[in-house]
Amino acid sequence: MKLAEKPAEVETLKDIARNVRRTTLTLINDARYGFLGPCFSCLDLIVCLGWSEATKCFASEPNGRANLVLSKGHAVAALYAAL
Repeated sequence: MKLAEKPAEVETLKDIARNVRRTTLTLINDARYGFLGPCFSCLDLIVCLGWSEATKCFASEPNGRANLVLSKGHAVAALYAAL
């Protein structure tokens, strides 16, 4: 599936990513500690893997969910914001 085939999904993902960016920025600002660069660098990937219809084919668990291992510890605020 090409992204151009589903422009509505692309716009939805952009909106979700924008909201997750805001939440990540708020989390880091409220904590007065965090790493904004690593969070923002992987945020689009986290959103795409979490909400895209295209990634449902990777779901190997019986409940239809895929596993994501984020080994980039400085970007944990982005993962928390996406959850």
